[in-house]
Order: sequence, then C-alpha cells, then structure tokens
Amino acid sequence: PCTRNCPAHIDIPGFIYHIRSGNLEAAYRKIKSANPFADTCGYVCPDENLCQKECIRGLIDEPIRIRELHNYVTETLGYRDVIEPRRLKGKKVAIVGAGPAGVTAALKLIESGYEVHIFDRREVGGIPIAEIPSERLPSEAVERDIAALKRPGIKVFEGKEIRSLTELEGYDAVLLAFGLVERGLKIPGADLTGVIGPKELLRSAREKKTDFSGKRAVVIGGGNVALDSAFVLKEKGAHVLIAYRRELKYAPSWTKERVLTFLKGVEFLYLVSPLEILGKDRVEGVRFVRMRLGEADESGRPRPVPIEGSEFIIEADIVVPAIGETAPPYFPEVERDRKGFILVDERGRTSKEGVFAAGDLTGEGGTVVEAVAQGKRAAHAIAEYLGRSS
Repeated sequence: PCTRNCPAHIDIPGFIYHIRSGNLEAAYRKIKSANPFADTCGYVCPDENLCQKECIRGLIDEPIRIRELHNYVTETLGYRDVIEPRRLKGKKVAIVGAGPAGVTAALKLIESGYEVHIFDRREVGGIPIAEIPSERLPSEAVERDIAALKRPGIKVFEGKEIRSLTELEGYDAVLLAFGLVERGLKIPGADLTGVIGPKELLRSAREKKTDFSGKRAVVIGGGNVALDSAFVLKEKGAHVLIAYRRELKYAPSWTKERVLTFLKGVEFLYLVSPLEILGKDRVEGVRFVRMRLGEADESGRPRPVPIEGSEFIIEADIVVPAIGETAPPYFPEVERDRKGFILVDERGRTSKEGVFAAGDLTGEGGTVVEAVAQGKRAAHAIAEYLGRSS
C-alpha cells in the first residue's frame, strides 16, 4: 500500500529491506532510480499524506517514518549517478521548464536514447532551488538532484524564456513544464510599496537579501506558500499574522507545516478577507471584513460570505498576497481549461500532436514528488510517441 500511494512509485519495502541488511548502495538505487529528485524529497515530501498514511505498520503501533529513512540514505551516500543512458537515436526533445517535472523527464528520456534540450527563464531547479526556505530544504540537496543533468545528450539553456511553439521548430517533441505565476490581489492599494509577492519574497530570502526586523507583516492565504512566506518573514525578524478567509480545517496547507508555523510564533486570523490595503505611498495597514461560511462551492468547501458591518483595520508595513497561482498565457497553440491550466490527457498529451505537458501548469503537480511522477509519465509518453514516428 505504501508504494502504491507514493506518486513516484518508489519500492519502499525494497529500500527498507536493503537498509536493514546494511546495503545502503542498493537502497539508494531503489530510491533514486524511481525518483530523480530523491534528495529534495527526503526533506520536503509530505509522507504523512502519502506513503506513510498507508503504512500497514500503523495498524500495530505507529507507521514507519518513511521519509526519514529515505533522507538517511540520500544524505549518507551523497550523490551517486544511477542514470543508464542508451545510445542516442537521433531525435531531439525540447523541454520548457527546468523544475522537478522537466528535469525528471529529461533524465528519463536520455535513458530511452533521446537527446534533450532544456530551456528555463531562470536557473535549473525550479521552486526547490529558488523558493522553498533553506531552513526546510538545504540547497545542497537540490544541487545533488540536478547534477545528473551534466552528461552527454542533455543541454541546458538557463535565462532563456520560450513562449511559443514557433520558437521550437525542428524538435521532434516538446514538453511544457514551466512554472506558474501569482494571482495578485484585485483590491485598492495592491500596488503600494510594501506589497510583496510570495515568489519575490521567498527567492530573496534564499539569496539572503532580506531583513524585516521590527516590521509588521500580514500574509493573506491559507496554503503552503502562505505558510512558507510567514516562516521566512518570522525568520527575518518580522511580527507576522496570517489572514485566511475560511476556518483552519478548510485550509489547503499541510498539517505538519501549520504546526511548524505555529511553533515559530506566527499568529493566525481566520474568517477574514481583505477589502483594501491602506497607505499613501507605502503600506500602512489592511482593511478587512469578517466572513461567515455559506453553502459549498465548486471546491467542496463552504463559501466565505462577508458579514455586513464587520469591517476592521490591522496596521501593517508589509503585505504578502499568497492567494494562489495560475499558468501564464504562453503557448496559445494548446488548449486550456477555464482556470488557465493546460489540458492534458492521462498520458500528459496536450491538444497539439507531439506536445506534452507536466507539472504545475496542468493544475496537478502541486508537490515535488507529484511533479516527478508527471515528468516520468510524460517522458514515457514522449518515448512511445517518438518510437511510433520512427
């Protein structure tokens, strides 16, 4: 059951057996061959919601701490190259986006004998290298995962933004695996100095460029990005409040991350929604309205409804709107759903022949391990497609 509930389908009983028998090399190969971002996932995989949740040992006493064993193996051995490339077949695949989905697909495609060119407007590694707080995920872990790209048959073009299929003519297949853009607040004052997007905040924190000592910060949202933003602000000296429009039990964040944020000293305010960010030239406060929960919406959660006459103001110097993301409007040649995500079938194929998509931009790759699973799925489908077209 644990392996079945792992999106990357790591042979969990197998690698634990090898640990018990003292063969860490074999355990490492089991883990890394199934999950190219194994070092990263050893730190950030939400195992309590996935494999550990299905651990049958929990029926006896408590479930095995699978992620911790996984992390023990990858940290003990460091980097090992488990990729087994085949002779190149003369066909090239373009991958747009060098996060977990794109990197995973590239490594699986090189094992199938296909040359890969990866394009990313920033650096290789995606969200793990740029936006997950270093207190949760050491950069060295991500760097070990992406080191496997340094091999014949894979070329990486950093700082190269691609927005249309016309820029990728000459490739035999294309995989779209780029990241999302933030949904900004559409209220008065959203453009004031002191309103900071979570991506900018988290990236600057990873680069050690921030100091918020003594600042009053309000983070708006209830997901993991909101919690990461609050964590970073608190680490950098701010007094932090998270404001969320529903009750805690309806927040999309993981329980483990909420606990860590509580313990960090972050305050939480529920059933409130921002109406206006106040200030002349820069943020001075936020006007909120209290909410009550109404009928269920399309997400299955109760819809927040404003309570008339319940407005109030919270003083603030910084506002971080962590209210969700959507796919940027690049690659107009492929169909999208009404939320802007790229439509794919069960194989990762888009509406355009020879074009595939994986990761966050499909609306499905919300965690690193889920993005890895989508990258593997897309690589398999691309290899099958190129094999048929030979």
